[in-house]
Amino acid sequence: MNSKLELAGALVLDAWRKLRYPLVPSLVLALIVAAAAVAVFATSGLALASQQRALERLNSPEGRMIVVSDSNGNARIDPASVAVIETLSGVEWAVGVGPSRTVAAGAFQGGPSVTAREIFGDLPPVVENLERRSLLPGQAISGPGVAQQLGFEDSTGHVTDGVFAADVVREADVAPPLSSWNDEIIVVSSGQTSPVTLLVSVTDIHQLQPVQLALRASIIAENPNDLAFEIDDGLAQLSQDVIDDLAASSRQTVSALLALVALLVAAVQFGRVTSMAREIGRRRALGATRSMIVGSVLLGSGFAAALGAVVGTAAGVAITYTVAQAVPRLEFILSVPVLLLLTALVGAALPAIRASRLDPVAILRVP
Repeated sequence: MNSKLELAGALVLDAWRKLRYPLVPSLVLALIVAAAAVAVFATSGLALASQQRALERLNSPEGRMIVVSDSNGNARIDPASVAVIETLSGVEWAVGVGPSRTVAAGAFQGGPSVTAREIFGDLPPVVENLERRSLLPGQAISGPGVAQQLGFEDSTGHVTDGVFAADVVREADVAPPLSSWNDEIIVVSSGQTSPVTLLVSVTDIHQLQPVQLALRASIIAENPNDLAFEIDDGLAQLSQDVIDDLAASSRQTVSALLALVALLVAAVQFGRVTSMAREIGRRRALGATRSMIVGSVLLGSGFAAALGAVVGTAAGVAITYTVAQAVPRLEFILSVPVLLLLTALVGAALPAIRASRLDPVAILRVP
């Protein structure tokens, strides 16, 4: 076992040292692989980086929203549906929303009025500047400036419409897709009413349709058939079409480049084997087996290709980022040098086999 390991180690060291003898074929092979890596990133890599930026724009908070409405009030959604929805796979957050009301400050009869809405469940993450998401029933938050509009000096106060009442406990900013709440007062429901709308945000636009199907089976309502579901199907389909089209184009481009690399590597290695024929003949005469010759040629090709792949990948990533201000996914970046290395080894296989079959007697007879 130790002798085999020593032999393998010696073979690897020998292949590494012979990269410089002759030097030109090794440099040419490395340059071929490096150029191929740059070409892959300049074509498919750039397209994938641009695709990634486009998908990030498509994957906006508004595009990831599912709106479930009980516009006629016949469905009678159970508030417990919110907790059930939050457990579904692919759901980022969910909240129930009641009908809007017009309220005014409790201490100022006939004063300024604003819109108030009841919510069911915890405040979603898009409500910012909050230390905690759970408020007590009847407590409320106000959008920026709304409390001052009502005459509250410290952003807190009591609002009412004569029947409905709530206590505003703090001010908060609300980010998209619920930025309209910035002009309203949002009240945690006391449980005396039911939501008329369910707002569900998914983690990714590709989850829109699966989550919608899950919602139909999960929402608790007296008449679920009266519920209306709104999603942006076109956005999800557009995103998938972009991915499919670019994936097909990238496969064709990369396949053509890999085939070209294999042919060029084979040509270079055939020339290298020819120039090293006498060296190979001497090694065969001294007892080197055919498998050792094959391994030596493949290892030499692998070392040169690995050097070129690393340099080319680094240059390709830099070029892609400079042009697109983005880089492809890590999986793509890592796969490029691996594929190029494997391709180089495939291209070097026939020259390696030819080198192992050279007749040492015939070669060494030639003066």
